[in-house]
Amino acid sequence: MAKLVSTKIKTGVTQKELGARINMKQPQIAKIERMHTLPSFSTLTRYAAALDLSIKMTVESIIK
Repeated sequence: MAKLVSTKIKTGVTQKELGARINMKQPQIAKIERMHTLPSFSTLTRYAAALDLSIKMTVESIIK
């Protein structure tokens, strides 16, 4: 989430602008960014795509 928010800030995109790009209201974006709500993978993907980013998931063993 930190990478998404920092990219949003660096590119000068406001929460309101991002919300318009992904069809969400600004308060919803604020809750996600403050981690007051757990966004779905779909929402994270839309958030990233609106900033020309993509989400990459990896699965790794915790046993060495």
